[in-house]
Amino acid sequence: MRALVTGGAGFIGSHLVEHLLDLGATVRVADNLEMGHLGNLDAVRSGIDFHECDVTHLDRVEALCNDIDVVFHFAANASVPRSVEEPEKDFSANVISTANVLIAARDAGIRRIVLASSAGVYGQPKEEPITESTPTAPISPYGGSKLACEGLCQGYARAYGYEVVAARIFNSYGPRQPRYIIHDFYHKLRQDPTRLEILGDGKQVRDFLHVSDTVRAIAHLADVACEYGFDYYNISSGRAVSVVDLAHIMIEAMELEGVELEFTGKSWVGDAPNWVPSPAKLRATGWEPRLSLEQGVADTIQWFDEHAGSKG
Repeated sequence: MRALVTGGAGFIGSHLVEHLLDLGATVRVADNLEMGHLGNLDAVRSGIDFHECDVTHLDRVEALCNDIDVVFHFAANASVPRSVEEPEKDFSANVISTANVLIAARDAGIRRIVLASSAGVYGQPKEEPITESTPTAPISPYGGSKLACEGLCQGYARAYGYEVVAARIFNSYGPRQPRYIIHDFYHKLRQDPTRLEILGDGKQVRDFLHVSDTVRAIAHLADVACEYGFDYYNISSGRAVSVVDLAHIMIEAMELEGVELEFTGKSWVGDAPNWVPSPAKLRATGWEPRLSLEQGVADTIQWFDEHAGSKG
């Protein structure tokens, strides 16, 4: 496989680059380094073709797509709060970049694109579990832009004859994670091991999947059948836990005692209260997660401890 990974210096993107190399792929990486870090690629830098560029510029994407079999499109704004504060930048980073990838892939004759989409396309569904047939109803500019990306992919795939698969990623976590709840809990507890502030009431429900399992799923999507030119899959573990339960898992893994949990009573705009997804469709293709939440959290804490003070 000759693969292009846009956003390949980011959290999930850099892990995907490593995994593709392990599979024997030739990998080209593009990242503007606004949110990603070259340090995320230190272990593989000599084995990849890296380009510092912004995929919101079509001419740059066209050059990147030469001699490529599969594009894994991860270049995007991945922050819901940022999308609320700067919706115009969210639209450009997500929708314009996706259109450019689709156009360049068409012109280069690329057979398959895997889009990093998001659970944000669902908003807050009324039904559980969330399946791929659950109606989409975004509650943030980010969720809306990701749904727009999926719409573009579906239209382009059917018009031009290539195949696009959207990975609706829920809560991925692990080494090099630069933000989000597990990252935040860890740093709060290392700063003050006696108390932990939690946004909202702690009853929010999420599905956490270790990044190693996330990238295994995403690489797998490069080969799954795509009968109608476009398809989408939930990328999740199948185990939903409350934020409070996650806090207790982390406290135990960090060997802390007597931690007082404090709740803010409110969260940020666009934060869905409950996500209980089903990965049944993905599992039917032969993929299964390998790490439990407890194992994955322990792995992540160990990495944070070993890389204290580094970016990520």
